[in-house]
This record gives sequence, structure tokens and C-alpha cells, in this order.
Amino acid sequence: MMSVKQISTMPSTTGVYILANKQSIIYIGKAVNIKVRLRSHLQNQLQDNKERSLMSETTDISYFTTISEFDALLLEAKLIQKYKPKYNVVWKDDKSFLYIKISIKEKYPKIYLVRHENDSNSRYFGPFQSTKIGRKILNLLRQSIPFCQASKISKRACFYSQINLCNPCPNYITKLKKSGKTHEALILTNKYRANINMIIRILECKSDLAIKKMENELSECIDNQNYEKAIDCRNSLYILKSLASRSFSEIDGYNATRSINYQQLIGEFLNNYFRFNGDKKHFRIECYDISNLFDRDVVASRVVFINEESDKKEYRRYKIDNFPSDSQRLLSVIKRRFSKEKNLPDLLIVDGGKQQLAPIKKYLNHLNINIPLIGIVKNPDRIISSENFTQIPFSSNDLFYRLIQHIRDESHRFAKKYHLLLRRKKILI
Repeated sequence: MMSVKQISTMPSTTGVYILANKQSIIYIGKAVNIKVRLRSHLQNQLQDNKERSLMSETTDISYFTTISEFDALLLEAKLIQKYKPKYNVVWKDDKSFLYIKISIKEKYPKIYLVRHENDSNSRYFGPFQSTKIGRKILNLLRQSIPFCQASKISKRACFYSQINLCNPCPNYITKLKKSGKTHEALILTNKYRANINMIIRILECKSDLAIKKMENELSECIDNQNYEKAIDCRNSLYILKSLASRSFSEIDGYNATRSINYQQLIGEFLNNYFRFNGDKKHFRIECYDISNLFDRDVVASRVVFINEESDKKEYRRYKIDNFPSDSQRLLSVIKRRFSKEKNLPDLLIVDGGKQQLAPIKKYLNHLNINIPLIGIVKNPDRIISSENFTQIPFSSNDLFYRLIQHIRDESHRFAKKYHLLLRRKKILI
């Protein structure tokens, strides 16, 4: 039976947990906080016969940590499909699981949520345990990679094309063909199918390929000075990276890695690039970002992570005035931080490159503070060391690289949230 002692060893992070008896896996679930979710199973058994039966059969608990909830959703579906745990099936209450269906044989493949079916002209991904989860995945994907969900082709571009959720729109492509613009229609048809192929790669847990393709497209737009398209591409890439799978390639079976040792990853990085020598269990990582609109309502954020877990009680937000550039704004925030707080981070991250890093490095040297400092530069994302202001080589599927991206994204989210709050207050006044 699952015990409180077993649960106490579980991480308080996002991921997928696996309950098993001596013969087989009996239940697979996802959680934003694995430890808290397992505790709820123990508490629920007091009122629920199904939970009581599951707890009584469980002898072993294991888990896979993920950086995002999106990763956990896809990983849960992948593992359920592979192992078919009996309690996942029983708890569906006679309803069949939900799948994402892609009609790949159609000229303009559509994407739907369906219950169990077997159409040889389509591909299926899942199963997912509720309509809510399935819709959430599709909505998140569609923000980055637009696709069509209409059942029929009509004579005019659909409403969703106007808000960039169906782009290129099959209705518009068909209209072009009928008006004799076959070459333009062919280009857009290929673009639409490329979007579908990227979605398939993500659902197959091969999101690195989709990211690489979009990064190449962004570079091409910049080279051709097509800046309007580059902005759209950059925004899509940002969303896609925030959703992208970070750990599926390491998970080939139940007895593969059970968790990602981020403490070891961080230690190895600091040792390799900053000659850090020490045996720490908990690394404090701080990340800073600036948010503004046309240099108005300028704010900054600090987020803090202990290894891979956010420590939200340590988050800070800053109003910034009278500094003309982001590098000066970041430096002002760093000065405020180190003049008021004496506890030092093990790794300091800023959103930017040499221009942002150089004054911060100079200030820390003035204080005789020697801590690892890196910047993360966008489009495409790359990590810059403050030691010599050169790029640190990482592959796009490196887990430490993904962790740095995730921390930067969280800092950006927190700063933008504060910036929007200040703007709303002004509007209300």
C-alpha cells in the first residue's frame, strides 16, 4: 500500500507519476505538483472506494519530472497508450478515451477531438482523459501553429483566419485557385501542410524538429527584410518553445530515467564554464527581465528557482524610471537587489547579450562579487557567458538549455503581468 513515507520522497514539481503493483503498472497520472497530487490520493481513499482499491494495490511509485504542464499532458497520454493501466481504463466510467485526430489524407488536413474510432485515412494521438485536456492542448498549439477545424470548405476566408488561428485558410486558398492564381495557391497549400506536419512532430514528441524549422523561417524573413512576417514568426516561435517537449527523448520505457537530476546538470554547467567546485544540493538561480511598451510603464521582474522549481515567495517586481536603455534599466535593478539583499545566487541570468552583461559584470566586480552570470539572447535563443561574452554551445534538446529557457520565459511572464497591471490601472483612472 502507498505510504506517507513513500510520498515524502516525491518532488514538488510538474510531471507524471506511475503507480504499480508487483506485476504491472496500474495507474498513470499527471500533476502540477507530484507530491501534493499523491497526498490527495491518500486523503481521497477515506471517502472513495475506487481510490481505496488503487491505494491498497500500489506497492511502487515512480515519476518523470517535466518542465511544463504541456509536457506532462503529452507524456501522460504517451505512457497510458503504451502500458494501458487498468485503473485509467476503469475510471473512465465506460466512456472511451479522447484522441486528437488529424485527417492526413485530405488536401487540407483538419484536426478534431474524437472518441475511439479507426479511420485508416487519419492519424490519432492520445489517449487523453478528458475533453478539457484535449481542447487545452489544441488551443495552445493553435496559438503557435494555425490550422483549420471547419468541416467544409466555403467561399470566403473564415472568422478564425482574421485572428490568425487559421492561417493560411483553406477557404482563401480555394478562392485563389478559382480566380486563376494557382502559383500563390500552391505556395499557401504547402505552407498549410507544413503547419500540420509541425503539429504532428510535436504530438510525436519531436518538437525540436518543429522549432528548428521555425527558427530557419525566422532567419530567412530577417535576411529578406520581411520584418512584419518575422514578428509573426517570432511570436509563434516563442509560444512553441514554451510548449515544446523537453524530456521525451530520454523516456523510452518504464525503466528509463525516473527523474531528471537538475541539481547535477546545474553543477556540471557551473563547473564546466565557471570553474565552480562544490557539492551543493540546492542551487539558487535568479533571472531578470524588462517589460515596457514604447518606453512607457517600464518594469522589471526577478524570478527565483531552486534547481528546477520556482520559489515564488522570492519573486520581486520593480518600477523603473529615467533610464533610456534596457541595459541601464537592468543594471539599476541589479544595484537595488545587491544593495538590499546579501544572500548570493549561484547563477544569475539576464534577458540580453553583451550589452546587458558588461555593465552588470563590471558592477559585480566592483563589489568583489564573483558569481556565474549569463545572458540569453533571442531569435534564435542562445546563451552568452559573461566571462568572455561568447556563446556557450548548446544543442536545442539539451536539458540544461531548456531549463534556462523555461526560467527566462517565467521571468518574461512575470514582468509582462506587472506591466499590464500598471497599464490597466492607468486606463481605470
